[in-house]
Amino acid sequence: MLQEAAPGAYRAFGDRASLSSGTITDLSGNGEYAIGRWTQGADSNGATYNANQGRAWAVGKALALTIDEGSEYHCKFQAATRPVAINGNTPPGKVNAGAAKVYVKRQVLKSGDVSRRAVFDLSLEYSIGNDAAQTKAARAISIGYVSDPTDQHTFTSKLVGSDKAKPNLTVAYTMQAPTAGTVHGVAVMACEYHPPATNEQPPATDSQSGPLSQSDAAGDSPATIDTPSQQHEAPSVDQSQQAGQTDTADGSRATTDTSSVPADVPSGSPSEQAAQLDAAGGTSAVTETPSSQHDGPSARTPATAPESVVASIDWSEGEVLPTD
Repeated sequence: MLQEAAPGAYRAFGDRASLSSGTITDLSGNGEYAIGRWTQGADSNGATYNANQGRAWAVGKALALTIDEGSEYHCKFQAATRPVAINGNTPPGKVNAGAAKVYVKRQVLKSGDVSRRAVFDLSLEYSIGNDAAQTKAARAISIGYVSDPTDQHTFTSKLVGSDKAKPNLTVAYTMQAPTAGTVHGVAVMACEYHPPATNEQPPATDSQSGPLSQSDAAGDSPATIDTPSQQHEAPSVDQSQQAGQTDTADGSRATTDTSSVPADVPSGSPSEQAAQLDAAGGTSAVTETPSSQHDGPSARTPATAPESVVASIDWSEGEVLPTD
């Protein structure tokens, strides 16, 4: 399903989207994840983008991860594509720094039921155009797909990798910059497990009712995240820089021009990989979108819910996720 123009430079995600012409840039990866951006070209969904626009994507090894309540994953900035303005009027910027924390959020509803879901706090420092040293901070973002019209941001996230103690958190974002307008990009955080403190007090709970994005189970079985399919129209994904230049994790330049690369190059290990993809041109690249927000009510059980939740949603191999 996945096709590479060069190692780590993906040019097709099955029949969901493929690069018809253009450049693959902003490449970075470590064998457990790969990120990049299509720019100065067009794709199979009819989207076109100039040198200041593009479509960002992330591919990673699927990781089934259960997080115990009270434990945390502390995450440091690893790599990112350049943030770009969707209107294409501002040259691509740069992610300067970032951090995240993954944990279990516990909520007691008015009914007495207990909801637990895997979430993360995120902080990204970026610059683009006249917007220098801007910081985007958000708390308790559900793992998966979340769109918040009030705060004007959208996140698609997934934990990937091969080491459950040191997973990678991939986050595709769309957010508002002060003057550049709507900007988009993909960032990766390297995470490390931190067990609960031995003297930790019981976690505080919120006694407010609200939509559940996870099923609660009684007994010892883990609670699973509820992921009903939900389709959102995605804003155009604008990313790029001048063709032929890209920042990799180590500061080197890497660009792949697909005009000189044979089509239909098989992926190195598609059976172990899942993908996140941002849609350009105002429409989503996906027809079925697992959502972690606006979910319908989850199954409710007594307050003796388990103390761990599955943190990484188990989508099928090669699944392409929208990032708006």
